[in-house]
Amino acid sequence: MSSLLSSQLLASARKRLRATEDRTETDLRRATSDLYFSLFHRLCEALVEGLQPSDPVLPMEKEAWRRMYRMPDHAHVEKQCKGALLSKSPRGVRLFANQLVNFKNKREDADYDPLARFEIHEVVNDIDIVESAISGFDDCDSSSRRMFALFVATKPRSGKVNG
Repeated sequence: MSSLLSSQLLASARKRLRATEDRTETDLRRATSDLYFSLFHRLCEALVEGLQPSDPVLPMEKEAWRRMYRMPDHAHVEKQCKGALLSKSPRGVRLFANQLVNFKNKREDADYDPLARFEIHEVVNDIDIVESAISGFDDCDSSSRRMFALFVATKPRSGKVNG
């Protein structure tokens, strides 16, 4: 298993669906939430690609890496992923951005809407969608991943959201 948190969250979503005899609505909701966070953490990982702190880690290096990883704001990322500036990005980046938005909304329903209902076949399909989105993103060159991550994670100085 990969040590990347995004991979671990995707595996966690799959694991939640294995226990068929005692699976609950909450398991489906948590799996849906895991899927969004798998995408979101893959974005954060793209931000720090190539910046892994060396060993031994200086406190400043470790803190800088942590700050960079934690930079993305969920609402800002969603707005940027909907922007027109991504239209010329590689296909894998565009599909990843679309799924980030899609699963952010699904996660909000899963975590906050007590009336929302989740079906096992839909969540299983969602796992495949997220896995495909991450795979397509990973197939893009590291420069494209990093530029996308920087674009959606950072805010313009003027406070305007471009796109």
